[in-house]
Amino acid sequence: MAKRRHIALCMALMSLSMAPIGTQVVSAQSSPPVIQEGARGSAVAELQKALNERGFAAGPVDGIFGPQTAAAVAAFQRAHGLAPSGVATAATWALLLGTSGSASSAPAQISRPPAAPVSKGRTTSGPAVSNLRQVTISFQGKVVSRPYAFTANGTTYVPIWYLMNMLKSIGVQSSWNGRTWALTLPKGTSVDFSNIRLAAGSHVITMNGKPVARVTGIPYPDPYTHRETTFMPIWYLQQALRRIGIQYEWDGRHWTMTRSNPNLYASYRSDGTLIGRFPTLADAEKALAGDPGGVVKDANGNIVYTAQPPVTYTAYGPDGSTLGTYNSLQDAKSAVAAMPGASVVDSSGKLVYTQPVAYVALGSDGRVRGLYASLADAQAAIIDDPGATVENAAGQVVYTQPAATPVFSAYSQTGALLGTYVRLSDAEDALANNPGGTVTDSTGKVVFTEPAAPVYTAFTARGQLLGTYQDRAAAINAVSSSPGATVKDTAGNVLYIQPLAAYTAFSPSGAILGVYSSLSVAEQALAGTPGGTVKDPSGEVVYTQPSQPSGGQGSGGSQPGPSFTNVDLRYPAPANITASVIDQYLRAHNSPLAGLGSVFIQAQNLYGVNANYLVSHAILETGWGKSQIARAKNNLFGYGAFDSNPGVDAGTFPSDAYAILFEAWEVRQNYLTPGSSLYVSPTLAGMNVHYATDPHWAASIGALMGQLAAYVGDSVTSYRQYAPSNQPPNPALTAEPVFRLNGAAAVVQPTPNYGGLPYYSTWSYGSSHMFVRTLQNGTAGGDVATLQQALNQVNHAGLVVDGVFGPLTAAALKQYQSKAGLPATGVCDYNTWKSLIPPPATVIPAGTKVTVDQVEQGMAGGLVTEWYHVVNYGWVNANFIQFTNVYRLTVSNPLSPSAVNIPVYKPGNPNTVLTTMHAGDWVVAADTDPVNGYITIQFVDQNSGQAQQGWVSAAQVTLTPVR
Repeated sequence: MAKRRHIALCMALMSLSMAPIGTQVVSAQSSPPVIQEGARGSAVAELQKALNERGFAAGPVDGIFGPQTAAAVAAFQRAHGLAPSGVATAATWALLLGTSGSASSAPAQISRPPAAPVSKGRTTSGPAVSNLRQVTISFQGKVVSRPYAFTANGTTYVPIWYLMNMLKSIGVQSSWNGRTWALTLPKGTSVDFSNIRLAAGSHVITMNGKPVARVTGIPYPDPYTHRETTFMPIWYLQQALRRIGIQYEWDGRHWTMTRSNPNLYASYRSDGTLIGRFPTLADAEKALAGDPGGVVKDANGNIVYTAQPPVTYTAYGPDGSTLGTYNSLQDAKSAVAAMPGASVVDSSGKLVYTQPVAYVALGSDGRVRGLYASLADAQAAIIDDPGATVENAAGQVVYTQPAATPVFSAYSQTGALLGTYVRLSDAEDALANNPGGTVTDSTGKVVFTEPAAPVYTAFTARGQLLGTYQDRAAAINAVSSSPGATVKDTAGNVLYIQPLAAYTAFSPSGAILGVYSSLSVAEQALAGTPGGTVKDPSGEVVYTQPSQPSGGQGSGGSQPGPSFTNVDLRYPAPANITASVIDQYLRAHNSPLAGLGSVFIQAQNLYGVNANYLVSHAILETGWGKSQIARAKNNLFGYGAFDSNPGVDAGTFPSDAYAILFEAWEVRQNYLTPGSSLYVSPTLAGMNVHYATDPHWAASIGALMGQLAAYVGDSVTSYRQYAPSNQPPNPALTAEPVFRLNGAAAVVQPTPNYGGLPYYSTWSYGSSHMFVRTLQNGTAGGDVATLQQALNQVNHAGLVVDGVFGPLTAAALKQYQSKAGLPATGVCDYNTWKSLIPPPATVIPAGTKVTVDQVEQGMAGGLVTEWYHVVNYGWVNANFIQFTNVYRLTVSNPLSPSAVNIPVYKPGNPNTVLTTMHAGDWVVAADTDPVNGYITIQFVDQNSGQAQQGWVSAAQVTLTPVR
């Protein structure tokens, strides 16, 4: 497994790729007085107002120079290189009001920072940045973002990325090329182009192609992502937006914007006639009441809402039989009133009601074992679990299962008795690490045998045995020099085929020097032959012998011809790579990835990443979808699988489809986008620098891409080669994909330190602010960056916020610990963390039953970690949540392409297929026991977001709890 060297820092950088800057101008006062603590009057009020506007919290503007105002003055002075006396001197007034050495008119009095493009992601020298703080941006009375801003040149700068997102919500489209922020306004939008005066500046703001402002931004790392982005002065942004009718108020921390009667939405009846135009989508939707088929269009003419026919409700019995369809929910409830476990589903397929059952069976571990209509049924469910209980509808314990006589005996392979047990599961657990051991019941019948450890057998191309191995990698290594050789598992399944003699070494003149079974041997054959090349079976050049030692980026040398390692991965694969072709190709190789072809194409279309590359990468990482990490964790790309402990460290994904979409997003955002921290070039060769430690990783995937291309009779010549002048299409989406759940119930687990489970507005904020590990010299990650930022703010440590804990961070931490009365160890334990970063005011108490509706892949403590969105709370670390009704779809043969694609049927009608799922997908189920051969599941259509209920065949599927 190639080590992912970037993972510990990468996910902390996953939200943004650009952003702008803001400026508030304060008029100068002639000969302002020197004032200090104790003073009162209008001069003090003006001082407080100016300090607040620049982000230095002076408190209420009350004209009283108190301790808070003095502290704000000292902070301002410190940020601008003055002695922090806390006295408003003439020099302080000059800097505060922007009158130090320039014209008196605003805003020309503000000094301009030098040009600082960020198209290459490099920081240039510029003005001093100070007072980094979080501000609030609101529009039409609603908070839309809370970005960080800073003070420079005596004014406030904000990142434009957040403003671009806000404008998009009202139909204003944006593009940013590092120099020009181009706004495209909806048709009919009135723009005031009067009194345009373009000052000097390196960046231009245009509206419908016409420049309206010229400013100079400052590239600076966004504290949320630590990725460099563009900040612009807020004053110029405010004046530009006033041209389209957006008014504003700004107090130094809160930017409030309003727009009077924009009438952005138009409602049309089902016959196409216009009903009217409305300022909000909700108003436009209301206008369509009683007119199914009517639509609402936004300012660009896009349909954003379609009125649906009245909702109906279908009642189903506990066995899934249809009881009837009703026009009201109350009528449907009445139909199931005497049927515990019956359910009601609305016309969209959403489960809206379940008739309460009389008894709940709880295991001895406190987990729900099932819901039942009779006490006898509930008792039967816990008969093998001493200490388990049954509760009635009021929550009262009405039965406790007594201890039972042990009936299961566990024996080692040699026949030695290991113990007797009441439950079969306990007896099975006793056989861990005892291959060949058995469990017998009270009659002496063998009911379980512990399987032997997996054995991998290596054979030559002619079937001659090469050896048997406990480790799959060792078996593959044994056939590395035997073209056509195979590795099989204990069931006889072929897990690996050594490529045929595939690497041919050529002299610079084209003469064949030799044919070799491995790339490394072919490369060695070119030692002393500068300009010699190695080609793979498709004729692709995968290596060129350099004329001198390379000091570059791991690109594999020059490429004299088209190469899959130099394909620009931001362009789609040729049209001959379709979903059906991908599935056919995978089936031809007996791969359980078959059936995911449409998802690979969807990932290409949404995130702008070549589908052939995504397929080939998944094949390489999973051994054609058969690796243990792929089968157990739905992890198709080895994401987070560090070399030291890949099976444990690898991230878990709720479905194979989500893993594909996530990988496409991750690769496009962090490897293929110029300016991102891991960008070298948008090619396999460029990705190889940061993605993997294996120097042949790019060549291996390139060879697989060549195989898929050859499968459709194509070659590398049909793929766009990378050139700096390429202008690839922009991805349709840049937001991280989300996996949605329908009715997932969970229990909050105990959390160290916090006394409950902290929750956050976003997983990225939570990953950097929740204490999950001790930080010390050598650790790295988003939490280290948060620590560095806190030390800079509290102790003015002057650290570079890079997320890497080094000697300077340790020294700054010791200094803080000494001042705070903590042990000066230079190690950040929880006591130090909570002193610097106070824990959330509220947490979810351990034991709380909650509902989870979303899953995202994230980070915690430098490791890949899932984050769950808990309804009515926020995002939480998945390590402290235990699901009670979420299961993996499990099949008997997960290596078979024909077994892993699972049809989901309409409840009560197994002749109608609602959708097809893949083995390993997460679903919700109230009861895992089949009824009439089917198990009822709840899930969400991940494309439409619609919650649904369906049936899966118990003959094909079992449900395995998600732990």
